[in-house]
Amino acid sequence: MIIRLFVWLAWWRRAASALFGRRKTIYVGDRIDEYRSLWSTAAAGIGAEFTPLAHEIWEVRSGDRRTRISNDLVQFDDPVILDLAGDKSFCYELAAGLGVPTPEPQTFGRAELGRV
Repeated sequence: MIIRLFVWLAWWRRAASALFGRRKTIYVGDRIDEYRSLWSTAAAGIGAEFTPLAHEIWEVRSGDRRTRISNDLVQFDDPVILDLAGDKSFCYELAAGLGVPTPEPQTFGRAELGRV
């Protein structure tokens, strides 16, 4: 009896979706205006200049600093930047070089996993 109920509920859900329409999947390309508004508002909030470079690519400039944005992608998403951000030893050295207080890092090789 319970199995029949679940089968009936699944059938009803499919029928209702077909009859009343499903919620449309929203893609990044469907949200260009939303992203443009978000980034232009953020730029204005920090006193930066927002400049469209193409339909879905913009530049935010503040003095001699700038970054380019494509909808939900920023230059921080660059694969090289992400690789560097994932290199904890590099990040510790960079932070220490900038005078940012950090705990003493410890780096281990694969042969030292037992010690870790």
